[in-house]
Order: sequence, then C-alpha cells, then structure tokens
Amino acid sequence: MPRHRRQTDAAIDRQRGMQAIMVLLDVGVQAAQVANQSRVLGLVTAAQGRVNTLYMIGYFTGGSLGSLFATYGWSRWNWSGVCAVGIGLTTIAGLAAAGAWSDDVAWWALLLALVATWVSGLDYARVAPRVLRGESA
Repeated sequence: MPRHRRQTDAAIDRQRGMQAIMVLLDVGVQAAQVANQSRVLGLVTAAQGRVNTLYMIGYFTGGSLGSLFATYGWSRWNWSGVCAVGIGLTTIAGLAAAGAWSDDVAWWALLLALVATWVSGLDYARVAPRVLRGESA
C-alpha cells in the first residue's frame, strides 16, 4: 500500500510541475505579444489600426503554419519531428530577421503561408465534424 501512495504522490508532483510550466509558457507568450505589439504600433503612429491588423494577420498565419508543420512532423517522426520543425522554423525566422533574403523571397514566403493556412483551414472544416461526432478522421 505505501508504494502505491508514493507513486500517486509522484504523479501529483508531475502534474503540478506541468501546470507550473504551462503558466510560465503562457506568461512568456503574453509578454512577447505585448512587447512585439508595442514595437509594431510605434512604427506608424498615424495608422495604428491598420498596422495592428497586419500584425495580427501575421501572428495568426504564423501560428497556423507552425501548427500545420508541427502536425506533419508529429505524423512522421513523433516528438523528434515536432522539435525539428520548431528548430527549423526558428532558424528560418532568425535568418529572415538578419536580412539573409531579399524582399522578393519574403513576399513569396508570405504567399505560401497564406495558401498553406487556407488549405489547412479547408482540411479542418472537412475533418472536424467527423471528429466531433466521435468518428475516425
């Protein structure tokens, strides 16, 4: 009996640890969102609404693409694939921020991102009703 109790305590400790990590990740994401939005809104003070719209489109497009690529990575290589996708996308973002590519490459990448987001949305609309009914995807 005591051994079972220790395992239960360990499970509770792991759960609390995961909860603490989730809170820290959320705080980090929110802080980054506020910092980035403040920086972007300071660029063109006369058109803050339009600048914020463009920022949010980019933010959600990036999130959609990250989810799409991470899902593909998971389907092929499990967690190793998800981590590889994260490392790859972070490297690409760093190179883009450093000015490694011309503006033409950036516009093509944006077009590809929009198309991939649209396609993933269509796939979600196709699969979600079945999944919500408890059927296989």
